[in-house]
Amino acid sequence: MRQAPVWTTQHSTVSLTSYRAPEPKGEVQLSQRQQTFLDSAQPGGAYKTSDYAEMTGVVARQAQRELSELLELGFLQRRGKGRATEYVRTDLSP
Repeated sequence: MRQAPVWTTQHSTVSLTSYRAPEPKGEVQLSQRQQTFLDSAQPGGAYKTSDYAEMTGVVARQAQRELSELLELGFLQRRGKGRATEYVRTDLSP
């Protein structure tokens, strides 16, 4: 649902606030590695970057990038900080 524009008047100034339309929900494009990981990861299961790297055969930095994408898409939730960071699989399906 789109939010209607808002006109305001304050002193001798008139302002119009318009809101951007929500981004369309397109089909999610996952890499084959990400899809394989999500298929094998159990909802509620916690995984480290090293787990993802081992499962998919990528280096740690690439694993971090791909996990970040899955995090943004809502397939994972982050728990902890730094070396103690774990990614918990959500119930969301691709």
